[in-house]
Amino acid sequence: MNNRTREEPAVSFPEFLEELRQELRVQQNGGTSYRKQTAQLSLQVAEKAGCIDPFFLQRKCQADSFSIAS
Repeated sequence: MNNRTREEPAVSFPEFLEELRQELRVQQNGGTSYRKQTAQLSLQVAEKAGCIDPFFLQRKCQADSFSIAS
């Protein structure tokens, strides 16, 4: 559940991961180095976090940033 709006997320976590993987593939075929790295890091964070929340909930992202970096 998205605590900010009290609504269910628009996509499931597996769908979200697939979107991130697709973005990485797109960027690997002509994206700038910055966009390639951003796509790769986004996928890594999502896989390690195991949920969508760090991408949408600012306080959760700030609190989790130290544990994800470990």
